[in-house]
Amino acid sequence: MDYIREYKSFINSHNLNGAVRITVGITFPAILLGYFNNLTAGIAVSIGAMCVGNTDNPGPIHHRRNGMIACVLIIFIASLLTGLVSVSPLLTGTLVFVFCFVFSMMSIYGARASSIGVNALLVMVLNIDRPHHGWEILVNALYILAGGTWYTILSLLLYSFRPYRLIQQALGECVQATAAYLRIKASFYGRHADYDKSYRQLVEHQIDLHEKQELLRELLFKSRDIVRESTHTGRVLVMIFLDIVDLFEMTMTSQQDYSMLHRLFGETGLLEAYQQLILEMAVELDEIGIAVKSGKPSVETSHLTTRIRELKDRFTRLRDSHRTAENVEGFIGLRQILESIEDIADRLHTLHGYTTYDRKLSKDFQPGLDYEQFITHQDIEGKLLVDNLSLHSNIFRHSLRVSIATISGYAISGFLPFGHGYWILLTIIVILKPAYSLTKKRNFERLIGTLAGSAGGFADPLFYP
Repeated sequence: MDYIREYKSFINSHNLNGAVRITVGITFPAILLGYFNNLTAGIAVSIGAMCVGNTDNPGPIHHRRNGMIACVLIIFIASLLTGLVSVSPLLTGTLVFVFCFVFSMMSIYGARASSIGVNALLVMVLNIDRPHHGWEILVNALYILAGGTWYTILSLLLYSFRPYRLIQQALGECVQATAAYLRIKASFYGRHADYDKSYRQLVEHQIDLHEKQELLRELLFKSRDIVRESTHTGRVLVMIFLDIVDLFEMTMTSQQDYSMLHRLFGETGLLEAYQQLILEMAVELDEIGIAVKSGKPSVETSHLTTRIRELKDRFTRLRDSHRTAENVEGFIGLRQILESIEDIADRLHTLHGYTTYDRKLSKDFQPGLDYEQFITHQDIEGKLLVDNLSLHSNIFRHSLRVSIATISGYAISGFLPFGHGYWILLTIIVILKPAYSLTKKRNFERLIGTLAGSAGGFADPLFYP
């Protein structure tokens, strides 16, 4: 493992960038108001910022903006209504049931809407165990509104300073994922190749790559600054994306009878030379990905062209001296692989050039490209909701399960003498997912987290007696 490359990749990743943004957005209000001896208000503001930050998923800026604004309004209403009904356990139970159903049904409109619904339920749960009275109800809701508004302004300001940053980071990660896919393809040429394992890894990485490409389609082709204003940086990013998609599809469709190749040429050492060259191209692609993420030009190595020429000469000598009627099909396969390698090397040269953002490179950009073919649309319409109000809908059944489970948990918590009954509701909301396998996984993770927290709590008196 190249630790320097791994460090560069991590430090420029959108995961780290998002983590820093969310951490600052959440903790700053609590630290600031705590400094002025008003930590209670600071925590309420931070809760609002946390809920909105949880919905700030990567995507086109107008989707992120609309999602955050919707979340701010919804969590304000949820906290206000929760406070108003807190005087009556019956009204609170009714609100819990209705909110759990309504906000769970929001997932029919996609992942962002689902995230908004989950965080609205989070606000409801956190306010159930801390009832307010009179004007305190409105003040608490306004604190949460202020926190959500603060995070929304922070996120939009950071975007306005570097509008292409998220796209560059996502695109760089897609390039690096393509490099990882290329390494798996190289494993088929190893002397002791495990074909079953390699094919499983290929399928897993194909799924991962398709997800990254779908995110990039959202970021590139639904961002008005890129597809309408067509700035130079936007054109270069689109060209990088189109080239990396072509490279991936060419690699994915390039299949050979690897067992035959090993049987015919396994003792010549030629397949290992192919493998080594493909691995070197994967390293080159990794460097391009890191350069795209950081916004800095990559450094193209000069030895790749020499290695390809040497491999071609070695292939030609072997073919001329050992070609027979039995192995001619194998030589045709090796020739096709070599042509694919040359094509990939040409694309790597082009991608290296794109990282310089030279204006001459974007002169062939096609502004009339039909972007609609690259994206899918998620319309917010009432018909979709009506169509899902049926037991045939998986989301409808899941919403009912969440509602029934939470109202049951709320009723049970009323009879328990321990207090903090909101933990029951919180656990139900966090664990219950539409898919059983995901629910089971969340349940296990929640259990491990609870045990780790309990161990930390028991250990605390040992260090602070």
